Amino acid sequence: MLDSFVFSAIGQAVLLLIIVRGFLSRNLRRYPLFYAYMSYVLLGAFSCHLADFLYGWGSLEYYYAYHVPNLLAPVFQVALLYDIHRRVFGNTKLALRRIIESVILVLTIAVPVGWRVFSIPSVGIFNRYHAVMLFVQMLACVIVLRRIVGQKDVDPGRNLRGILVGICLLVGLQGMNFANYFFKETSFMLFSFSLQFVYFLALAVFAYTLWNYEPVQTVCPDIAERLDHVKSEVEKAVRGLMSK
Repeated sequence: MLDSFVFSAIGQAVLLLIIVRGFLSRNLRRYPLFYAYMSYVLLGAFSCHLADFLYGWGSLEYYYAYHVPNLLAPVFQVALLYDIHRRVFGNTKLALRRIIESVILVLTIAVPVGWRVFSIPSVGIFNRYHAVMLFVQMLACVIVLRRIVGQKDVDPGRNLRGILVGICLLVGLQGMNFANYFFKETSFMLFSFSLQFVYFLALAVFAYTLWNYEPVQTVCPDIAERLDHVKSEVEKAVRGLMSK
């Protein structure tokens, strides 16, 4: 319980730092959706502290103060992934083949967890909701990641790359946390600690990568081709060394 409280307090301090730094560096105007999400998370944390102070940690008021604000968190994250894709690629459409491949990949990972969550009668409605949304979030992460990795002539920049990595950390590690909680039946205290720790990691990534403004950059096709050639040569050299 103490460890969770410490991570929660540090996380809220980092949250406040991210928002203040965003205002000072004018990134708040450049990435309004991201900083709206950060402010929303901070307000949610404040409502939990207020409910804890007034009614106690185990009260029904605290339960709803914690879970109700979290209903919008997955929506914010999916919207941020869409915003990253729009800023990097504009309004270009995704190839149907890539979407199908991503859906199959995510179904393979997420369906077992979702099946277990919905098969246990004691699982609350909020956890069932997050199990469904984790599938949507994972699918959005996979689609955007595959598109960016496969695009050689566009560099998303440090800021968008940091937002993307932070969200993928949240979604991926939270999915693993839910899986451990429902499959291996770990304690709620360990589950709660893991939630706080994952948020702390993601916030650290956000704070570091959005400290200064570094926007999307277009890479010259010739340079992209050379980089790709260098990458392939390095991979060949590494394979040659490993085979000796």
